[in-house]
Amino acid sequence: MILEQMKKSGFSIPFHGSLFVPSSTAIPGNFCISFAQGYQWNGIGGAVSPIGPCAQVLKPAMQCEIKGNTNINHGNVSDAAIDGNEAATTLQLTCTGVSSVIAKLSSAVNLRADRSLYSELTVGGKSAQGGVEVFMEKDLPRPVVVKSTLFSSGTVEPGAFSGSTVLTIAPP
Repeated sequence: MILEQMKKSGFSIPFHGSLFVPSSTAIPGNFCISFAQGYQWNGIGGAVSPIGPCAQVLKPAMQCEIKGNTNINHGNVSDAAIDGNEAATTLQLTCTGVSSVIAKLSSAVNLRADRSLYSELTVGGKSAQGGVEVFMEKDLPRPVVVKSTLFSSGTVEPGAFSGSTVLTIAPP
């Protein structure tokens, strides 16, 4: 009889829905959600009774955000100063939980189509091709220094140069 009344009001089994909790809300470890049925009687009030077990709510997965200028500019470089020329950028990484993450990117990027100029990249002074572990505190920005070191292979013709790679931040 209860199920029939619930179906008349639009409820169906299995029930699907969403519950949004603001990220600023502290959620205790034993937080759960359950269904309840309510009754109301004229003149004397009503009652609410839980139906079924209380289902444990999973906390959302940790999320990270990276901010900052992603461009690394070597500026004007003379032919004599190409090999070993360094430039860097500092990005700010913030995560919603305490953990470690792995920062990974290509170890080298070609800056010219003829491969005469390339950059070796590091994160925190280490090659990030295999990944560099970064320890995170909850909501505390952590600087991530990405450094580019130029190298030549053969003759480098004068002119502009550029390249790109993808910095991946992922759980270990």
